[in-house]
Amino acid sequence: MISTIAKRGDLAAVKIETVALRVGTYATSRHAYYALALITSVTRDGRVKRYRVIGDNSESKDTPIEVLIASKTKINVTKVVSDLEAQIKDRWDANRFATADAVREYLKPYVI
Repeated sequence: MISTIAKRGDLAAVKIETVALRVGTYATSRHAYYALALITSVTRDGRVKRYRVIGDNSESKDTPIEVLIASKTKINVTKVVSDLEAQIKDRWDANRFATADAVREYLKPYVI
């Protein structure tokens, strides 16, 4: 299910890190999670160049910190996208997974 070479249209679990600044204390806290995304552009050697996180209409131009690729030939990408977008309407954080294993578990029903 997990591939090492990306192709446009594949599904990716992208590791995203956020930093929050607490007002008044100037303390920061870091939080990392995985989000499922559609790969929109790849380099010639198959690395992710650009992607669009499901539920977010903007395309990221940042190089991902860590990415796990699920080939569109092995996962029903269309079904994953439609189901996840429906879940996001009910729960804003539906596309936030704590671990890579949580992503793998979520994708099991979509394996072709």
